[in-house]
Amino acid sequence: MDYAFTSDIPLGTRMSSSSALAFTLLGGVNDLFDLLLSNWDMVQNSYYSNHQFMGVRGGKLDQFAFMFSRPEELLLLNCDIHEFKNIRADFGPYSRLLMNTNVKQNHLDFGYNN
Repeated sequence: MDYAFTSDIPLGTRMSSSSALAFTLLGGVNDLFDLLLSNWDMVQNSYYSNHQFMGVRGGKLDQFAFMFSRPEELLLLNCDIHEFKNIRADFGPYSRLLMNTNVKQNHLDFGYNN
């Protein structure tokens, strides 16, 4: 299988992640090949791919958020025991804003894996 990714999101800004990328690829492969992986299977497999193949010993937050977040809800999550709850959130007249601070980070450069 050949695939390519493109993006205009600046590298190292924490607005994209290897976890989200691996999870998205796995979801596509799951659909394409009818693997019938459950949501939990996809969370676990993308988590392990980060550890085993990308060398980033990250957590499961990105995977959980991608799979279980819902519009207009907050996600209360306990990754240790795989429990989560979606909580209805009414922000009323307030808006949410995503900002790029241009602060560069690299997990491998600052001891994240330790």
